[in-house]
This record gives sequence, C-alpha cells and structure tokens, in this order.
Amino acid sequence: MPWQVWALATVIAWGAWGFLNGMALRSHDWQQLIVWGIPTTSVIALVLWFTNSERTGFDARAFGWASLIQLAAIAGVVFFYQALKSQNTAIVVPVSATYPAVTAFLAVIFGNEHLRPVQVAGILLVIAGTVAISISQGTGSA
Repeated sequence: MPWQVWALATVIAWGAWGFLNGMALRSHDWQQLIVWGIPTTSVIALVLWFTNSERTGFDARAFGWASLIQLAAIAGVVFFYQALKSQNTAIVVPVSATYPAVTAFLAVIFGNEHLRPVQVAGILLVIAGTVAISISQGTGSA
C-alpha cells in the first residue's frame, strides 16, 4: 500500500484519538484514562508478540528505543490532558498537532535529514497558524 494511504489512516486515527480524549475528559480524570488504557495497550502488545514472535523477540537496543518512545508519548499525553482541562478540544488538538515541526527540527539536527525550502515554508505556515489559533482563543476554558 502507498505511504500516503498509511499517512491518511494515521491522520484519521489520531484525529479520532484527540476527539475521544476530549469527550472522555468531560466525565473522567486524565489519570483514569492513562491507568485504564494500559490493559488495552498490553493486550495489543501481547497479540503482536505472539503473532510476530520472530520480529518481536527481546533486543536490548530495541527495548531502549521503545522505552524512550513510550516515555515521550506518555509525557505528551499527560501534557495534552492538562491542556484539555483548561481549553476546548477544538483548540488544543490543532495546536498540539504541530508536533511534526518539532519532529522535523530534531530529524534535521540529530538525524542528518534534510528539508527543501518549500518544506521549511510549510512548517513555518503551520507554526503561524498555531499562533493565530492561540491568540484568537486567549486562555478560555473548556
């Protein structure tokens, strides 16, 4: 399947993720969502482990990378929940969705990747849009 299809599926899944988080936080604490999300993630990991054992065997470097990835992800989720406590989902999600600008910056600085000028311009437009959304909404509450 072309990478664009996978990228579109990602956008749809993460869009639903942001919406579902906003809805859940209307009646539940963020701590509950993290704690009760762990069993679901664990079941998915076990299914992957048992169905792809040749690709999921223990490897110390993979474990290190996976640990760093999960620490960054859970920190992002906690920060995301804190933002959703004080602002509308329709504002927090688009602002937090500018994280690819950070990814691109880190990939250029530490990953020896390169961006064309038009890609840099696109990232700057996204950042400008984020500033516009933030300014127009101030510090309103959800």
